[in-house]
Amino acid sequence: MDKKYTRWLLPLLILLALGLALRINAGIMPEEFQSVIAIIVTASLLFIFGMFLSQHKKRSSGWFKKLLVSFVLLIIVGKRLGWIEFDALWLVVNDLGIHETIQNAIIVYCGWIFFD
Repeated sequence: MDKKYTRWLLPLLILLALGLALRINAGIMPEEFQSVIAIIVTASLLFIFGMFLSQHKKRSSGWFKKLLVSFVLLIIVGKRLGWIEFDALWLVVNDLGIHETIQNAIIVYCGWIFFD
C-alpha cells in the first residue's frame, strides 16, 4: 500500500480500534473495572492517534518536551481516575471551559507533539 494511504488510514484505524475496545470493555469487563479501563484505553489510543497524525520522519530526542507532555497526560488521566485532586487547579480549568472534549483534544495534541 502507498505510504500516503497508510499515513491517512492508520489514524482512522486507531479511532475504529478505540470504538471497538470501548464496546468490548463494556461487554466483557466487570462493572467495577469498566470505567478505569475505558479511561486508560481512551487516553492511550487518543495519544497514539495524535502520534500517527505527526508527519515527521525524524523523531525528536528532546527530553524536556516529552517530560512536559507526560506530566500533562498524568494530570488529565489522574484527574479522570480520581487519583489527583487539586481543587484550586480544577476550579481554574472549569472556569476556562476545559471539559472532557477539550481534554481529549489536548491528549491528541500531546500525542502529536510528543515526537515533533
